[in-house]
Amino acid sequence: MNVLDRHFGIQQFNLSLAARVKLKFLGEVYVFHAQKQGWTGALPFYIVKCDVHGYFLDYPHGFEPYFSCPKCWEELEESLKQTQKTMMRDKQVAVLRFYTKNVTKKATQIMEELLKDSEWVEKLMKAKSFGEVERLAEAKKLKLRRF
Repeated sequence: MNVLDRHFGIQQFNLSLAARVKLKFLGEVYVFHAQKQGWTGALPFYIVKCDVHGYFLDYPHGFEPYFSCPKCWEELEESLKQTQKTMMRDKQVAVLRFYTKNVTKKATQIMEELLKDSEWVEKLMKAKSFGEVERLAEAKKLKLRRF
């Protein structure tokens, strides 16, 4: 029987008839105990059946033991990465829309007020920062708010 091991790839196991029956009806069968580098003790390893990807080798994880299919885990991680990318993209689009809708609209109103007076046009053309535009607006008694 071919079994996927998350660390060593595909492994070949010869199971007894009793073990194959257990695997078929219970979905898991004990195979051996092993201790990996960095572990304090040996853990039992099982062959477990994933309904989607077939058989895999794993040990019980967590306080309430569970098994995790390596391929299902990879798919979940990939799905989470895609979700994070989509959320980041959506956030960037929302910020851009907000800026375009609110800040640009307000800046346009201020510019229109300032451009009515030709003397202010020259001062505005020399402005090199938003702060200078703010000071020009305050001098003209226009309310300018940062978003």
